[in-house]
Amino acid sequence: MLVDQTQDTAAAETLAALRPKSTLPVALLRFCAQQPLGAFGAAVIIFAVVAAVLAPMLAPYSPTAIEVADKFTPPFSSSEQFLGTDELGRDVLSRLIFGARISMSVGLLSVGIAISAGTLIGIFSAYSGGKTDLAIQRLVDTMMAFPAIIMALALMAALGASQTNVIVALVVILLPGAVRVVRSQVLSIKEQDYTLAARAIGAGSTRVMLRHILPNVMATYIVL
Repeated sequence: MLVDQTQDTAAAETLAALRPKSTLPVALLRFCAQQPLGAFGAAVIIFAVVAAVLAPMLAPYSPTAIEVADKFTPPFSSSEQFLGTDELGRDVLSRLIFGARISMSVGLLSVGIAISAGTLIGIFSAYSGGKTDLAIQRLVDTMMAFPAIIMALALMAALGASQTNVIVALVVILLPGAVRVVRSQVLSIKEQDYTLAARAIGAGSTRVMLRHILPNVMATYIVL
């Protein structure tokens, strides 16, 4: 009996050693074959990020260089200005590459701040319950009652046009949705056995929220 088990174990180890190991290129090829649309989307995002990071090296001209003599050059009409020029003779391709930096910084910062703040507020609201939860949710309802575009225009008119104010406006628009989604998750998580056990052994509210609830809403955080 012992000999048979030893032979089975040795055979399993031999098969595992002979099985080809999955490497990164193989995994990428498998992902591309199984998820072609996802692979295409990932390639587009990676291309845009690389272009934004390496903008000074990839852009053929300065995005602010003015050449009035070359203004309104049509796209694809010259190998020097592949996408043409604008009304001041500035190279459109260079401005597009450098503009990706601003677009990505605004998008990443606004979404990151909104989701981070929304996660913390949603956890606090759901865990606290009672009047605190009611007050926070009524404020969220009020913010969600206004159309997003109108609220953004109102904030920009009040704060002025700048990159920082655009981020602030986007955070205000995205925050209520993040709070609502995270709160709905926490309402069920806080009634789980491990959360109740942590409170039963004397864990404080802050420890329960940060140690037991926050890690379990990370999946929702990633989806947001």
